[in-house]
Amino acid sequence: MFGIDHLKIIYTALEEAAQKDARWLEQHYHEAKDYVKEAIASMEQDAKDVEAKAKADAEALAQKVKEEAAAAEAKAKAVASEEAAKLSAVVAEKAFNIGDAVELNSGGPAMTVMSFPTAFTVECNWLDSQGTPQSHVFDIRTLKKYVAPAVV
Repeated sequence: MFGIDHLKIIYTALEEAAQKDARWLEQHYHEAKDYVKEAIASMEQDAKDVEAKAKADAEALAQKVKEEAAAAEAKAKAVASEEAAKLSAVVAEKAFNIGDAVELNSGGPAMTVMSFPTAFTVECNWLDSQGTPQSHVFDIRTLKKYVAPAVV
């Protein structure tokens, strides 16, 4: 058996070990706590960096889309202007008046110009092969002045 002195030594050794373990635990607890704080701060900064990059990327993409839309609009206006100029030239070349006799570029019956619903369309009346009155609005580019066939 152990004597009282021996038990006191064991008790003191256990108490010292417990104190060392408590200091060790406290030290590592604080180290772990500091590590977690640093990790959280790093993650928060990473999140801010990602958010800032996403915002910058979105703004750059929006600017690119805006520039491409402006370029497409300018191109569309140029094409429309070119087409309008071509159509205006056709209108000037055709120079039909109400009452003029016209026919389709591909041929057909003589038709009478009745009106101009738009700057580029012509309303014409004619009689079909059965003598029934007909009326239609044509694109001006599809018509030409009627030239009566030569009588021989």
